Amino acid sequence: MAGFTAGGGSRVDYTGPDEPTDPDQNEVWLDTDADPDGDGTAEGQYKRYGSDGEWHATSVDDHRELKGVLEDNHHQYPIPTAGLVDGAVTAAKAAFDYVTPSQLQDHTSDETNPHNVTDEQTGGAARPVITDTSIMTNGPEFLTPADGSMVVPQDGSVVSSDIVSGADVTTINEVIVDMTLTASVAGYINASLDINGQQVDSVVVEDPSSTLTGSVAIPQTTTLDVTLRADQNNTSDETLDWTNVSVKRELQVKDL
Repeated sequence: MAGFTAGGGSRVDYTGPDEPTDPDQNEVWLDTDADPDGDGTAEGQYKRYGSDGEWHATSVDDHRELKGVLEDNHHQYPIPTAGLVDGAVTAAKAAFDYVTPSQLQDHTSDETNPHNVTDEQTGGAARPVITDTSIMTNGPEFLTPADGSMVVPQDGSVVSSDIVSGADVTTINEVIVDMTLTASVAGYINASLDINGQQVDSVVVEDPSSTLTGSVAIPQTTTLDVTLRADQNNTSDETLDWTNVSVKRELQVKDL
């Protein structure tokens, strides 16, 4: 027919603006005058001849022409979800300034806590404070003075005994000394413990025993002296014994 180009066995059997005559079932016609989207422009449309004697478009121009697709299989536009309402996200709200490599480098080098992070946020506040005393309680003994005793006269005069004298402590900046004291009569002897001339503890000695303990910092000191002093107010001379004497050194702790 005029206005048609037919080809046997090709994908398109007819091409032209006029409807073919006497077509066979399943033949394809490219209707060059068709305006499927209704915009007034002839874009053309492929049509297949059906068993019902009608030409059917092979393309889909309306969602309703889809077969076997339910309404909820996909959405025509985004559906707001919980917490997101229409207009919640805008171009202005999504806009942000970019960060340059130089700015990132400056930020990572900033040691002034630019984010104002606190100890409570990092768990630093819960970190136990490590003191020299807590470490030295179970620290290594570096001197073990011998047990001993001395007579404390009843006249009230003060007597003393050198527990440690002139020990080399060049590498130590703090020591802890403790000892157990036993008096022949309870409650009369007053004892005190001196470390390098500084009194660190005192006690009224009870029976069977009392404990003296103390620590002192000794910066820039090269020797250590530990002295036990005692006096009493009884009517007779008394004996004061000391045992379990230990001198412990500080373990060096860096302040984090």
